[in-house]
Amino acid sequence: MRVTVLGTVALLLLSTAPAATQESEELRWTPEKSMEFKAVSQTAISPDGERVAYVVRVPVMEGEKSEYLSHVWLTGADGTGNVQFTRGEHSATSPAFSPDGEWLAFTSRRGNGSDPDGPQNQVWVISVHGGEAFAATDAEAGVGAFRWSPDGSRIAYLMRD
Repeated sequence: MRVTVLGTVALLLLSTAPAATQESEELRWTPEKSMEFKAVSQTAISPDGERVAYVVRVPVMEGEKSEYLSHVWLTGADGTGNVQFTRGEHSATSPAFSPDGEWLAFTSRRGNGSDPDGPQNQVWVISVHGGEAFAATDAEAGVGAFRWSPDGSRIAYLMRD
């Protein structure tokens, strides 16, 4: 009887080992697994508190390309009306509402690409009602950070020297 019980226990342990190994492999964190997750960051609340802009970082794995692409989204403060606000092959980050809440500025490396090193990070502005974004800066070395002026008529920015 004792031999039968030990044999049964040994058989059970051996039969569950592959399943446990497979399960631990599925739970193990790998660089490939990190490329399966989106991340939300960089929130901005409109001056009237009715809208929230935020950045969603999405992994892109196509052929030899593996990178993250970030875009600005806009939603109501109550979570309704979620809309992707920027698109394209260049990331858009650092959303900031104008003081009147009618414009949304962000940074991006969009552009005509005439620079041999690629387009530099610039401030872009788009109406919160939609439309096409336009470049608000043309800093040769690119924009590091920016802020709207209190009246919304200007944008101050830092650039690399």
